[in-house]
Amino acid sequence: MVQDTFLEFPFQFAKVESLGRLFYPIVAVKLKTIFGWQLFDFLVDTGADLTTIPLPIAYTLGIDIKKLPHSQTRGVGGILVSTWNTTVNIAIGKDEFKTHISITKGNSAPPLLGKKDVLEKRYSLTLDSKRKVTILSKNG
Repeated sequence: MVQDTFLEFPFQFAKVESLGRLFYPIVAVKLKTIFGWQLFDFLVDTGADLTTIPLPIAYTLGIDIKKLPHSQTRGVGGILVSTWNTTVNIAIGKDEFKTHISITKGNSAPPLLGKKDVLEKRYSLTLDSKRKVTILSKNG
């Protein structure tokens, strides 16, 4: 299988009250669901140790959280968040690999693309504000 050496994703923009128009670095990630491979938008989060998905997406992947160890992590502002950790297969472009993920209760947070297995070793990240793209460059 041919591997992409780099991938570009256009910034997504949203108007934020009192801040104006801001960009969001979103990466298209394929997850192996009970229906086959499906595309999801993940927010790149260099502050997230693990790639994180909300519970409804975990159900779509066929994950039974009752079989996973329960954990807690600290979110923004030090707030404790209930989580369950496991590994799943993901694909970014043509690059398919296994990654550690954290599952959060609820559906209020977007899927987050974190450091472990993704931004830590596999890809280098560039936010090109001039061209308005997020670039993932494959390492090694």
